[in-house]
Amino acid sequence: MPKNPPIRPRPSSSSLEPRGPQSPERLSWLNRWKREAVRALPASADAATRARLRADIGQALARYGPEHPEEEIRDIVQMIIERAKTTLEQEAQAQRRRAIVEASHRLGVVLLQGEINKLPGELVGEPGSAKRLHVLATLRDRLRARLEENLAGEEDLPRQVLTHVKELVASWFMDQNPSVDRHTVLKHGFV
Repeated sequence: MPKNPPIRPRPSSSSLEPRGPQSPERLSWLNRWKREAVRALPASADAATRARLRADIGQALARYGPEHPEEEIRDIVQMIIERAKTTLEQEAQAQRRRAIVEASHRLGVVLLQGEINKLPGELVGEPGSAKRLHVLATLRDRLRARLEENLAGEEDLPRQVLTHVKELVASWFMDQNPSVDRHTVLKHGFV
C-alpha cells in the first residue's frame, strides 16, 4: 500500500524573501528604507502599526536590492507609507465616530427618559416599575442602533439626538396604539 505524500506547509509571506543569509549591504539598505518609512508615519502611530509597516516594506522589497533604481524603490515605499497613513486615518475617524455616538447615546438616554415621562403611566408603567424599565431598555437599545446608523458626527448633535429620540418614541407609541392616528401623536408633541 503506497504511503501518503508528506504534507508541505503553505508558503508564507516570509517565503517571498530571499532564502539564506543576506548580505550586510542588503540588510543595511533594507533597514534604511524601513527607518525612512517609519519616520514618515505620524508620531501617534503605535508599535503595531510601525511593526506592520516594517513587515510590509520587507515583503515589498523582497525581490529588490541596492542595485535597483532608487526612484523605483522610493515609489514602492511611498505607496506602502500612504496605505499605512490611510489606514491610520480611517481608524482615527472610526474612533472619533464611536466617541460621538457614545456621547450622543448618553444624551439620548436622558432625553428618552424625559419623553417617556410624558407618556401615560398605563402605557409605559409607573416611574420605577419593571414595565417602565423594560420600555426604557427597549427604546435605549433601538436608539443606540439608530444613532450608529444615522450620525455622521458633523451635525448639530443635541438637536439631531432630540429629533431621533422624538421619532423613536413616536414610532414606538404608534406601534403600541395602532388605532392612534398621526394627528394624535403630533398633538402629544412626540415629533
